[in-house]
Amino acid sequence: MRICSSHFKSAYYTSNKHPDWCPSINMGYNTSAATTPDIKQYHRATKRMALTPTILFPNDLEDDTVVTVPNSSDVENVDRSMETGTSTSRTMTIANIQTLEQEVVREDFVINKLTSEVNYLNLSEETFNGRPQMLAFYTGLESTDLFLLILEEIKPALTSSNQRLTEFQKLLCLMKLRLNMPFVDLGYRFNISCDTASIIFRKVIFILEHAFKKLIY
Repeated sequence: MRICSSHFKSAYYTSNKHPDWCPSINMGYNTSAATTPDIKQYHRATKRMALTPTILFPNDLEDDTVVTVPNSSDVENVDRSMETGTSTSRTMTIANIQTLEQEVVREDFVINKLTSEVNYLNLSEETFNGRPQMLAFYTGLESTDLFLLILEEIKPALTSSNQRLTEFQKLLCLMKLRLNMPFVDLGYRFNISCDTASIIFRKVIFILEHAFKKLIY
């Protein structure tokens, strides 16, 4: 179907966004004034494009513009305030550093205290340091020196690549001989299974027999 120019309102070929860009006159029905949102949007866009950009920061000053130059006293006051601010910030920085150092000392104290408590509960070597009566109760040995002498004698045989306990803790199998503790109790104390406690006990007893069998009579 061919449509002549009488079916179009006056518009440009490039105004494809204009609502009347398509034929709308003499199409066999009555049309009223366009009040659709498309018409309003088109007119708003046209007005925005026609606006002249506003210069926010002009490069050239007008002739009647008065420029105020600060005098020397104002400059000195600014310099003094800057120096005062610098010294104050430096003082605050030193105070913050001192506060951080105090917090580090306090945290180190707490860490050392917690480490000591953990070592005490794990029955490690630190547990019996300075506690000869405690060592004698658990092992039957009267001195720590005697315990360490036995430990040095059998330590090469106690070392293994995959071990849950230290050599010191393994020698505490003497607790089983001294107090007849159940393997379940030893497992809970050293955080190992009952079977592991039994295997370690038999191994240490075998090593002690080999190392000191000449002294047994």
